[in-house]
Amino acid sequence: MEGRYGHIRYRCRVTVERPAFRRNLKAKKAFSVFRCLELNSSLLCAALPIEVESSEDVGRILSKGIVQIKAHINQRGFVPGDYINVDVDFSNRSSVDITKIELSLLKRVRYHAYRNGQIIAAEKIHHATARRIELEETVCKQAEVEQNVLILSGSSGIISRAIRVPEHTKPTLNSCHIISANYFVKVINRLYNS
Repeated sequence: MEGRYGHIRYRCRVTVERPAFRRNLKAKKAFSVFRCLELNSSLLCAALPIEVESSEDVGRILSKGIVQIKAHINQRGFVPGDYINVDVDFSNRSSVDITKIELSLLKRVRYHAYRNGQIIAAEKIHHATARRIELEETVCKQAEVEQNVLILSGSSGIISRAIRVPEHTKPTLNSCHIISANYFVKVINRLYNS
C-alpha cells in the first residue's frame, strides 16, 4: 500500500552463503499481503444491494427547482475486472435539462497515527482523540465513465451504466490499524440551462 503520507512494504531477502572462494548468492523480492476475503461469506454484506438518495436545489442565486437522484447498486463486493452496474433514477423537478451523467470509482485512503501525550503532524490532522490521530485523507479516481443523456425539465428517467473495477485495484483495507482504504462510486449530473 503506497500513499502520500506513508507506505507499507514487505520484502523477502535471501542469502545463500557459499565457501570462501565463491561469492554468496543474494536475491530480494517485494510482495504484498492481503487478508483472504470470501465475498460469499454470510458475515460480509458483499451480496447486499446498496441504494443512496440525494437531492439538490439547482441554481446559483435564484432557485430553479430540485433534482433528485437515487443510485442503486445490486451488490457491495467486487473484485478487479468486475463491472459495477449502477442504476440511476432521476427526478428532474427543475427548469434545467440534465444532459450528462458521470460515474467515478474513487478510492479513499486514511492514515492513522497513535500518540502518547503529543500530537504528530498537527497541520495534517483530520480528527484527533486522546489516544489516536487520524491524518488527512486522500481520495483518488480509479475509473470513470460518462454518458450523454437528456432528461428534460419536469420529467424523470432511469439510466443504467456499468463502471469496470480496474485490474490494478487493491482490496479494501479495513484490518490494518495504520492505513484504511475504501472504495465508493460517485454520481455527478451535468445540467444545461435552456
